[in-house]
Amino acid sequence: MNAILTAIHQLGLDTLISSEPSRQRNFVLAVIVQRIIAPRLKLGTTREWDKTTLAQELNIDTTKEDADSLYSAMDWLLQRQQTHFANNFVASSKQSVFS
Repeated sequence: MNAILTAIHQLGLDTLISSEPSRQRNFVLAVIVQRIIAPRLKLGTTREWDKTTLAQELNIDTTKEDADSLYSAMDWLLQRQQTHFANNFVASSKQSVFS
């Protein structure tokens, strides 16, 4: 698990998801790592966190967080993706107009 988290950091995937550390980013990273280790549905993913040190590594308090927290983080990621896509589309449109 540490090797996967190290690779994610070295590749910059964590900062690609969000340049600032946050609870939502940690949830997204936990889902990615858990699915690499043992693929399952999102809800099953959260159930596995108590069986590993993943939640501890990413500062996720499994006694306070639940599936709703996970779905909220996924919604957060989707919104970030849509905003990023829209910003890139506008930027590329401006470039092609002025090129």
